[in-house]
Amino acid sequence: MSRCQSGRRTNQPFPQASRNQLTFPPPDRPTRDAALLSLRTYLSNRQHSLTALDLLKIWKGLFYGLWMCDRPKPQASLCADLASLLPLVPTASRVPFLRAFWQTMAREWTNIDVLRMEKFLLLVRRYTG
Repeated sequence: MSRCQSGRRTNQPFPQASRNQLTFPPPDRPTRDAALLSLRTYLSNRQHSLTALDLLKIWKGLFYGLWMCDRPKPQASLCADLASLLPLVPTASRVPFLRAFWQTMAREWTNIDVLRMEKFLLLVRRYTG
């Protein structure tokens, strides 16, 4: 149960997203891979730099996509895929992309439980390595 914009409870697990909101991918692999492919296409076809708000939205979605990934091999694969996004980002947006990554990690770090900490440490190692 979640609350819709009017504050009432609905039977949907997540509130309905508007066209401009980023929706979080479900934990199944085909959908997650399709979403990552779509993001790769979006990033590689960008001619203009992305705004800081756009990058924060992208990273929040990526963070929770990794959050919902449960098995060790898919986690390692997803971390490697997320780290491989950086070369696809336009040159003017690379520093802001990394800044959005670190802001997202700093904002969400205290909410990571002990069972999920290892996969986020792996993601940080991939980005610093």
